Amino acid sequence: MDDASARMLPEPKGKVILTISGKLSHHNGKGEVRLDREMLQQIGMHELNTRSYASTKSSIWRGVLMRDLLAYVGAKGTEIEAIALDNYRMTIPRDDFDKYDVILAMENDGKQLSVRTRGPTRLIYPYDQYEELRTHDSGMRLVWQLSRMVVR
Repeated sequence: MDDASARMLPEPKGKVILTISGKLSHHNGKGEVRLDREMLQQIGMHELNTRSYASTKSSIWRGVLMRDLLAYVGAKGTEIEAIALDNYRMTIPRDDFDKYDVILAMENDGKQLSVRTRGPTRLIYPYDQYEELRTHDSGMRLVWQLSRMVVR
């Protein structure tokens, strides 16, 4: 990498739960970033009390703000392709993560997310705080069982 701001990130010590590739200035091997739960938590955890697109009751979601995660990996693109374990794919404008407090959730109501509970990571938008997010198109951006992201 010839970017003067490029840096090597630490290697994961635990099970990798998210891999990010694409237009990144930081990496921890082979031009991508592999992250375990502890690494994500060290970026900084935030809480969001909201309903999801399909739920009628609010929950307390905890995770990393997407804008903080993208800064951590040195993301340079304008859109993010979010890819789930079942290969569901959704392209999301990066502007969403600057405009809204979207989190990469790892906990729901105090319980760690697992594959069985649509984790170990999933995207959560602040639906209760922004009426414009209460649409079908925004609901499609709630990628659960998120395992990979590609910055384009």
